[in-house]
Amino acid sequence: MIYFIQAGEDGPIKIGCSDHLQSRMRNLQSYHYQELNLLGTMPGNVETERKLHLRFAADCVRGEWFQPIPEIFDFVRKHCNQGKTNTVQLFDDGECRIIFAQPLKATKELIIFFGTHQVKLLSDEELGYVFGIEGKPAVVEDLLVTKGIDDHALDEFRRAFETD
Repeated sequence: MIYFIQAGEDGPIKIGCSDHLQSRMRNLQSYHYQELNLLGTMPGNVETERKLHLRFAADCVRGEWFQPIPEIFDFVRKHCNQGKTNTVQLFDDGECRIIFAQPLKATKELIIFFGTHQVKLLSDEELGYVFGIEGKPAVVEDLLVTKGIDDHALDEFRRAFETD
């Protein structure tokens, strides 16, 4: 997963990649004197991260940190999950992934709930937070309905499977 984190309200923006975002944010925060704010996340890997670093190279402050230019904010607005909606990805094998708009605190009850629905949990290493789930679309949809997802979010999930 690609993440965009800003230091403070007007500080530089870090463009990074991690499979364990909450752990990564805690680690970064422990070394940074300003509050770090997650601007958005998007699917991607180290190759995606490298391309983004090249795209914004002219505004690099140091390493993976960039000036807070309008182009980065526009990119985040257009391409990233900004905590407002879930991100749905479809795979060639017929499975899907949902990255939640907001990570869920992992509780024993939540883990059991997901386990009974036969979905894979996407979580941090410590299983402190669940960032998303993977599974067959019908199973994932049933889980979302059972969990009480709002109608708008359910419609967004279903629209991800529509073909032109």
